Order: sequence, then structure tokens, then C-alpha cells
Amino acid sequence: MRLPVYATLIVAMVAIYAAISMQEDKKPMPKGGDKLATTVASLKLTLSTGKWVMSTLMCCSFCSTTVFSSIHHACFSP
Repeated sequence: MRLPVYATLIVAMVAIYAAISMQEDKKPMPKGGDKLATTVASLKLTLSTGKWVMSTLMCCSFCSTTVFSSIHHACFSP
């Protein structure tokens, strides 16, 4: 009965180890090298990440809606 608790603990410990052992790649400074250039580079990266998240969210939303509606129709239609 306690197996799910121990399994969750082990998965959490693996996740913490993976997070702690991550290292960021060294990237060269943008041309210009002043604060404005680094801020603009950071904003571009943030916007790129946001675009990826939104496209992934739309894909996952479509897939989950399709799966759930199929299950609903299969289980509850006469």
C-alpha cells in the first residue's frame, strides 16, 4: 500500500538531482555588449520561448480535446 508513496519519493529525488546537475551553456555577449543590447537579446529569447509555449499549448489543447470528445462519444452515446 505504501509503494506509490515510495515511488513518488524516488521520482522526486531523481528530478531534484537532474535539476541540480543542469548547467547553462556559455554564450558570447551580443555585439555592442552594453546593457541595452543584452536586454534586447533577453527579450527576444523570452518572446521566442513564449511563442513556443503558445504553439505547444495549442497543439496539446487540440489533441486533448479530440481524445476526450472521442472517449465521451464512445462511452456515453446510445
